[in-house]
Amino acid sequence: MGGAMPYLVLASLLLALLSAVAASTLLALVGRRGSGEMPVLALRAEIALAFVLLANLGGFIAESLIKAPDPRLLFALMSLANLALGAMTWQFAALSVAALGGKRPAALDAAFILGIVAVYVVSVYFAAFGSGPEPAYDNRVGFLIPSILSALCASVCGATVLLRSAGIVPEIRGTARICAVAALVISVISILNETMPLARLLGVAQLPLSPFILLGMNALVISLAWRSLNKPASTARPEVDKGNPDGELEALLDEAKVEEAARRLATEFGLSEREREVAALALSGYGNAAIAERLFISSFTVKNHLHAILGKTGAATRLGLLRMALSRRSTR
Repeated sequence: MGGAMPYLVLASLLLALLSAVAASTLLALVGRRGSGEMPVLALRAEIALAFVLLANLGGFIAESLIKAPDPRLLFALMSLANLALGAMTWQFAALSVAALGGKRPAALDAAFILGIVAVYVVSVYFAAFGSGPEPAYDNRVGFLIPSILSALCASVCGATVLLRSAGIVPEIRGTARICAVAALVISVISILNETMPLARLLGVAQLPLSPFILLGMNALVISLAWRSLNKPASTARPEVDKGNPDGELEALLDEAKVEEAARRLATEFGLSEREREVAALALSGYGNAAIAERLFISSFTVKNHLHAILGKTGAATRLGLLRMALSRRSTR
């Protein structure tokens, strides 16, 4: 079994890499459907994951096929894996915030960027100089720090999503819970893998479980993305007949006209990109729940955006916003 295990690990790494490509392709297709920010964040996380897999694959091939690989090569691959792992963790945290319907503050992104740099510097120092003044290139130590920190961060994000899942939009609540549980399970296994001598027990290269775990994670992403692509987009427009006796709303049901009107309102009144998206859907007659479903945000967040839109434009109601959009279309 020991002789066959390295080939099994190599095959699993290749399959995991191919699954990351497949997952990225499906997420890109989901993003093109205009499903909001979450597919974009998930795609970024998948790209970072692909770099982690490439680094692991390169290290495994070097250690398996080269009798005495240059430690500097392995050190460079470890550095790439560390940076990619930090980027993946950053995007996962952003996904958690988006799932909970919150607006991600710029300070969070800045903190993650600084954290990635700090963890990278510390891990590189301990890998190269932890045992003395001369470079030692201890990749085991160098990868241990970012791996455990990434797993702990994913655990916190997963637990937070589970504890606050009642506030998530119903349409994505189940998906968010599945991903949160998967994050917790993967994090626990990863921490055990880094803090216990599993590699020595199994007799294979460092992180022997990671390709199997990542292959399973990609399978989950592919399944969810495929289900999203095959799910018909919501066409319900519950606001069409409410407060609109003159039939003014039907005049803007053409998608191109809606987008044009929303862009003009955004330009004139300084609406943000997300406010423009909400305004376009509101002008089309979608209710708060339908807008939340299409943009993958909570109904509470939709209400906040609508309040800001009405405040900036001076319109008192959605119907007033519609009439304002119609007036600007007719005068330009």
